[in-house]
Amino acid sequence: MMAPRRKMKGAWLLLLGSLHTLVRIAPVFALEEDAIKAKPSNSPRAEWVLQPRPTPPKGRDPNAWNRLKDQSFAPKTCSPKQFACKDQITCISKGWRCDGEKDCPDGSDESPDICPQSKVSRCQPNEYNCLGTDLCIPMIKLCNGERDCVDGSDEGAHCRELSKNCTDMSCQHHCVPTLNGPMCYCNSSFQLAEDGKSCKDFDECTVYGTCSQTCTNNDGSYRCSCVEGYLLQPDHKSCKAKNEPVERPPILLIANSQNIMATYLNGGSVPNITPTSTHQTTAMDFNYVEDTVCWVHVGDSSPQTILKCAKIPNLKGFVEERTINISLSLHRNLED
Repeated sequence: MMAPRRKMKGAWLLLLGSLHTLVRIAPVFALEEDAIKAKPSNSPRAEWVLQPRPTPPKGRDPNAWNRLKDQSFAPKTCSPKQFACKDQITCISKGWRCDGEKDCPDGSDESPDICPQSKVSRCQPNEYNCLGTDLCIPMIKLCNGERDCVDGSDEGAHCRELSKNCTDMSCQHHCVPTLNGPMCYCNSSFQLAEDGKSCKDFDECTVYGTCSQTCTNNDGSYRCSCVEGYLLQPDHKSCKAKNEPVERPPILLIANSQNIMATYLNGGSVPNITPTSTHQTTAMDFNYVEDTVCWVHVGDSSPQTILKCAKIPNLKGFVEERTINISLSLHRNLED
């Protein structure tokens, strides 16, 4: 069952390991803090979705967002593991499509042509949706003599009366009686094919949170791996940064509404790093190879959004601070 989603506010934290590889600079096509959400919250690594809010604030031009679509600040294509919203500017995880919640600004990820079922099930392949609830249980638990659904719909007289019907189903892997009749299901890492009887490979990499970093799908299995500078953990899905050299401990870069500062994990200040002044920082990222930190914040003298970058050579302080022009402002009133 998917955990509730929540919008993240407050300070931005970046953990800098000693052998981090190149980290991409944060996209700037969504620049307001309340336009960023992580989902699900219990995932090993939250995926940030950067998108404009679906409706403009009160008192502003109701057609403002339509004009924003014509700007070049947004991605034009989505990766194979993403779903392209019909607004042609927003990409979301494929795992969010048809999950019962509208994630695209236009709600196209839950539209009838994308999700033809009258009731969208949140259950994964080889899971049973307990009647009238959001609870999903493994199909193997149906008719096993133990009540797993609250209403007991996974057990009952149908388990005995309909068991003989499974013989006629000709399921490739398994069959189990349900209140709606016998149903086929597959072994782990497989899912039912379109005929409802045979099984085909299930791409676990399309499920959000399967791996912390890199996921490789194989026929009937998958493998998680980590980028250079990280180690795969015993759970075979999470990644942890190497601490090499050991005399250089990990450091946190913290961005809040007033400044960006660096601290050790125990809260101690990093010597020789002077916090740089910012104003309502809404996004931050660090390029370890280039020793560069970039952040997005609200302008001081006018309602505009500003992207700044600065060098932090050997984490000794902010130098060569520069402003990168962003022609589009999401704070500006776009009335004609």
